[in-house]
Amino acid sequence: MVVLKIKRTVYTRATQDAIAKYARKVLSKTFENPTYAKMAEAIADLKEKSDTYDAALLAAAEGGTGLVAKKNQAKKMLIAALDSLVNLAEVYCEGSEDYITDMGFTLRGKERRSRLPLIAPMEPVSIVVESTGRAGELRVRFVLPNKEHVVNVAVEDRIANVDVPFQNGRYMDGEDMILKGFPQLKMIELRFKALGREFLTSEWTTSVFAPVL
Repeated sequence: MVVLKIKRTVYTRATQDAIAKYARKVLSKTFENPTYAKMAEAIADLKEKSDTYDAALLAAAEGGTGLVAKKNQAKKMLIAALDSLVNLAEVYCEGSEDYITDMGFTLRGKERRSRLPLIAPMEPVSIVVESTGRAGELRVRFVLPNKEHVVNVAVEDRIANVDVPFQNGRYMDGEDMILKGFPQLKMIELRFKALGREFLTSEWTTSVFAPVL
């Protein structure tokens, strides 16, 4: 049987945003997928570490050495969770390349194979953002014109009419989702970017504004 090895530098040497995106890509293909039931515990751990890192990344955008330190620690834990899952995948694949590439991983020395052509995702369109009626929550809906080429969608936000950078750290796995944790009683400016395979992305959308209760 051929021994297959997964390329780890794809995520260990990636930028902090790219690592978050990579973990979300793997989760979108493996979480609660019966094909990978043998690794369910490791996948659940990856989801926990991914959620923790996303939150820490968002908090660190506000600045402060303490928040940055927490983000860096969360990043280490996320990479460790990815390493653990990779170790199991290399064992359970039993020489099957598709088993690995269908998880979103890349084999060493080979380009990732896909049943779909490698095409950049298009920007979300028909975007609707509105309050859910609950404090700090917004419901976001849009259409992905070529969603078969979309892994997930990055969301950036900031308080409207304030000269501060956009904050990142939120991701959407579908076209309709409730997002939480926004500043209360503020007008929020949001923009969106579709993220695809092999780090292909769309452009950022134009800004959308919505009030938060």
